[in-house]
Amino acid sequence: MKNEGQTGSRIRERRIDLGLRQGDLALKVGISPAYLNLIEHNKRRIGGKLLVSLAATLAVEPIALTQGGAAAVVAGLKNAASNAPQIDVEEANVDQFLSRFPGWAALIEQQSDQLTEMERRVALMSDRLAHDPVLSESLHEVLTAVTSIRSTASILAQTPDIDRDWQRRFQTNVFEDSARLADTAQSLVSYFETMATENHEGAGTGATVEAFFAKNNYHFPELENDTEPQNLQTQEDFPSGAGAEIVQKRLKDYKADATDMPLAKVQNAIASHGFNPAAIAQYLQQPLGRVLVRLSNLPNSESYPDVGLIRCDLSGSIILRKPIEGFALPLTGAACPLWPMYQALAQPGLPLAQIVETPSGAKFQCYAVAEVAPTPLFNAPLVVTSTMIMMKIDDDFAEATPIGPTCQICPRSDCRARRYSTSV
Repeated sequence: MKNEGQTGSRIRERRIDLGLRQGDLALKVGISPAYLNLIEHNKRRIGGKLLVSLAATLAVEPIALTQGGAAAVVAGLKNAASNAPQIDVEEANVDQFLSRFPGWAALIEQQSDQLTEMERRVALMSDRLAHDPVLSESLHEVLTAVTSIRSTASILAQTPDIDRDWQRRFQTNVFEDSARLADTAQSLVSYFETMATENHEGAGTGATVEAFFAKNNYHFPELENDTEPQNLQTQEDFPSGAGAEIVQKRLKDYKADATDMPLAKVQNAIASHGFNPAAIAQYLQQPLGRVLVRLSNLPNSESYPDVGLIRCDLSGSIILRKPIEGFALPLTGAACPLWPMYQALAQPGLPLAQIVETPSGAKFQCYAVAEVAPTPLFNAPLVVTSTMIMMKIDDDFAEATPIGPTCQICPRSDCRARRYSTSV
């Protein structure tokens, strides 16, 4: 990336922000002040151990020194371009555009993110309107009541000499049907208001639950020790109502995983076998799907990568998620059928390892497995869950499967798995 030549300037800016003298920083990383001065004026290239040492001393990630905040903005601009394939965008000049017009670049990135979020909400609402059984039943009741009232009113209007007893019966029917219609209409209004509120808040309860786990970085040191899940209910941001039940269930699962796969043992497995889920599962003697979840709940560390997670049931409905930057995960509804998680559903028990590429060009190493819940009952229906973790990789030459977020907002118009011919 062209802006890597400004590494020294970023080191100098960060040092000044922290109030460190040049000589003090040089002493801490084991180099001379004169050499550090050359680095800070971009007259010496650095990398390897010195870069890592400087980043650690300045309390930043190495990428923040080599690429600064520009990397995220460039990725956002490329994502915006991928969402408008009909426009011929000069992607080769994105660095030049960013350096000349940083404000406009940030605005475009922000608007692209907002547009993607709005499209996701529209897709969610459209899918809900099309497949919501509660809404379908309510509309059916409205049509039934309207048809009945119209039929009865027609009889009363077209039969002037109708018997009084029958007239009274028909009038009673109209009254009862109109009352039922009013009740159903009121229920529909309330239901639409609830849908609007949920959509505004990010699918209501689900968003509240996800916010709780995100605030804790999906890791709970208390549960790694002797604390029980119910003791976390005293936290200020602990959800209430239906959200509390969902959180408690997930925390109980977390506690069970932490008990059967202690953090120290998991870290030893990673040290011995690398970040290889299959080898780690064999070392821990635990089901692979459970190990994948455990790997996504580890504390932040330089010893292993950032891990995203998603799990679905046999219907494809998402039941567990941990977002990772660059890989869009829907809160509810359908995702991309080309994700390895869905491919694994077709072959329960057979793990998949696959590299995928998002529309923005980001690549992720994915591991997925579908597992059948055991049951002692004969002829019982299968209960299957598919679990997938994903980790970002930087390999321009790695062969990858093109994927998207969800069909209604995916820019890949030529995808053979696409459910809709055009984006929303």
